[in-house]
Amino acid sequence: MGNVFAECRILTAAEMIAAEQYTFTKLSIPSRGVMEIAGREVVREILERVGGQGKRFAVFCGVGNNGGDGFVIGRLLQARGHEVQLFSINDPTKLKNDAKAAADSFVTAGGTVHVATSDLDKSWEELYNDARGQQFILIDALFGTGYKVDPKKAGELGNLGVAWLNEAANRLGATVV
Repeated sequence: MGNVFAECRILTAAEMIAAEQYTFTKLSIPSRGVMEIAGREVVREILERVGGQGKRFAVFCGVGNNGGDGFVIGRLLQARGHEVQLFSINDPTKLKNDAKAAADSFVTAGGTVHVATSDLDKSWEELYNDARGQQFILIDALFGTGYKVDPKKAGELGNLGVAWLNEAANRLGATVV
């Protein structure tokens, strides 16, 4: 099989929203089902492209369905025996709808969520100390097509999530997906 990406084009946010609505209404696949499919395919693609042997994964989740995708990815990686650290910019008990269901599934499967606060020193130091000599793959599930705020005005938690991801990428020399 050839490079599937050579055969595809990247959709705009409006096109992606329309494609999702078509999937939900015309194909009768619920949003939560799409989230599971997306998570499974991201995991498959990551493991196919970069492998998982000897690598650790850190997933950075936002508050909407993109964050829900991140919780699914974290759960599926963990189920395959990979070490996963998941960072959320919101308390998972305060998420809504499909994102909450995905977060609940991650926690039920044994996952631990590091919740964003303005003081992350302890979580970060543990991550960095544990990470020495290991390869990390960072997964960005912070913002999706539903994000309507200028990132420069994202507020403390949005800015914190982006800062977390950038800090981890820079300090760990990690690959970001």
